[in-house]
Amino acid sequence: VRVRSEVVVNSRRGRPPRDMDTRGRILREALAAFHDRGYSGVSVRAVARAAGVDHALVHYYFRTKEGLFRAAMDLNATPGQVIQALAVQGRSQRLGTAVLQQAVTMWERPDAQAGLVGMVGEALTDETVMDVVRDYLESAVIAQLAETVGGREATRRAAAAGAIISGVYFSRYVLHVEPLASLSPAEVVAALGPSVDAALQPPRGATVR
Repeated sequence: VRVRSEVVVNSRRGRPPRDMDTRGRILREALAAFHDRGYSGVSVRAVARAAGVDHALVHYYFRTKEGLFRAAMDLNATPGQVIQALAVQGRSQRLGTAVLQQAVTMWERPDAQAGLVGMVGEALTDETVMDVVRDYLESAVIAQLAETVGGREATRRAAAAGAIISGVYFSRYVLHVEPLASLSPAEVVAALGPSVDAALQPPRGATVR
């Protein structure tokens, strides 16, 4: 169901008057936009126009499009944050282990678990939400990881690594499959980190530029 904003306009620059639900209006328009056009089809400026505010105000409240998505989908953390935080590691041989370690650390937080499990539950029962989540994972997570690792078949390698990591998430936090569910975070990373590292490595004989 498309959510429509209230007919209240505040297109002035800077912070809005305290009695106006500007942040909530932005979130309602962002959620409607993500549902209608997916993650990649939405821009901060378009959301700002729909909410009747200056785009700088959206950045003030949410900093980035990723932050806006996180707030609109009621998440405390997203996989894209993990990739962003680790992009500085570049093409490290152990980038996969580092990504998995940061992901597991994030997932261990009760607030992050609640938000992600809720989103997954919605996606499984609502095709619109499923499309939004799929588009986000493809355009913001896999694409960003592929850009970080670079080289031949980067997108395919990033998708393979993403499949392993998402498998860890579903098995441990959604389905509670044993023995994975009972391992410590360090044991999970030690057992599966090398597989993610291997998935991200370029084909034999290929040179990463």
